[in-house]
Amino acid sequence: MSNLINSITTGIFMFSFAALALFMLKYPPKSKFFENDNNRKMLYVPAILIIAIITVLNFLQPDGSSSLNTILRLIFGVIIIFYFGLALVTLIRKYMNANVETRSASGLNHMVLGAVIGLLPILIYFTINTLSPKTIIPGNDYIFLTFAAIPIFFVLGLLKHKKEQ
Repeated sequence: MSNLINSITTGIFMFSFAALALFMLKYPPKSKFFENDNNRKMLYVPAILIIAIITVLNFLQPDGSSSLNTILRLIFGVIIIFYFGLALVTLIRKYMNANVETRSASGLNHMVLGAVIGLLPILIYFTINTLSPKTIIPGNDYIFLTFAAIPIFFVLGLLKHKKEQ
C-alpha cells in the first residue's frame, strides 16, 4: 500500500508541474505551441516517463545503489526544472510582449509579482548557501513558504482577467 501511495503522490506532483506549464501556455494570448495538436500531448511525456520509472522501481524494489538514487534524483529534478522553467519563461515572454493595458487587464502584473515574491527569496537563499554554506540565514526554515505566493497571485491574476472579459 505504501508503494502505491508513493506512486500516486509522485504522479500528482509531476502532473501538477505539467499542468502549470500547460496553464501558462494556454493563458491569453495562447502560445503558438498549440498550433500543432501533438505538442500538447508531448508536454506530458516527461511526467509520464518519470512516473512510470518510479512506479516500476517502487514495486520491484531493486537494491538502491547510490548511483541509481543519484540518477533518479537528477532525472526528477531536470523534469521539474523543465516544467517550471517553461512556465516561467512563458510568463516572462507574455509579460514582455504585452502592453501596459493588456498586462493589467489580463492579470499578468499579478502573476509576475507572485513569481517574484515566490521565487526571489528562494533564489537568494540558494545563492547564499552556494557561496557560503556555513552562513546562517534568519528564517531559512520558512523560506519555502514564499512558494505560496505563486498560486495566490496566479489566482488573483486569473480573477482579474475574468473580470475584464
